[in-house]
Amino acid sequence: MDSSYHVFVNKAADILDPKAYAEQAIAAIADVLDGLPDCHVERTQMLEGTEADSWHGVVMFTMTLVEQL
Repeated sequence: MDSSYHVFVNKAADILDPKAYAEQAIAAIADVLDGLPDCHVERTQMLEGTEADSWHGVVMFTMTLVEQL
C-alpha cells in the first residue's frame, strides 16, 4: 500500500522558523514510519506554501499489509 503523510507549517508566535520546523517534523515522521514493521519511507519532499512563511512537507511511504481486519 502506497501512502503519504502531509505536514503544513505556518509562522506563528511559537514557530519563528517554519521551514526549519517543517524539516524537523518531516524527519521525525520519516524516522517513526521507517521504524515500523513492513513500512519503508520512499522519499520526502518540502514545498513552499502559497502564503508567506508557510511550508508543506510530504513523507511518501510504502507499507505491506499483512492481514486485513
